[in-house]
Amino acid sequence: VRVGLDIGSTTIKCAVLDEHDALIYSTYERHYSHILEKAQELLRRIDAVMEDEDTFCSPEFSLAVLARLSESNTNYVSQVINTTYNKNFRTFLNERRIKVAMKRMMDSGRYGAYSMQGIAESVGYQSASNFIAAFKKVTGMTPSLYQKMLGK
Repeated sequence: VRVGLDIGSTTIKCAVLDEHDALIYSTYERHYSHILEKAQELLRRIDAVMEDEDTFCSPEFSLAVLARLSESNTNYVSQVINTTYNKNFRTFLNERRIKVAMKRMMDSGRYGAYSMQGIAESVGYQSASNFIAAFKKVTGMTPSLYQKMLGK
């Protein structure tokens, strides 16, 4: 006897075959009712992970890491981010990191001695040019102009 299961995002299929591969039992059911609940629960787990700046400001942070920490897979996490925030994972992450960078640039007591490269690295960018490009895309200005506006 062999059992085959296919659990998809909206359906569950099951087939049972005997020793001669003859179909003994099969079923096909839709489970739409739980999709919204599951997406909302996954969104709560994603948001919980994204509350921790140390986690998402790590240079190793990625969609795969977020999926693992939110106990899901990359496809579902990406889909929830795309549909909820109307942006892809990279834009979602960059916006979060740049927000932290802006906050750190305002905190001269803790981060005043940091260079632009130091701020960039502190929020997960390994390259200053990638940081500057992301900063400009998110805010419409360069980090140095932002610092000048802060009066530094």
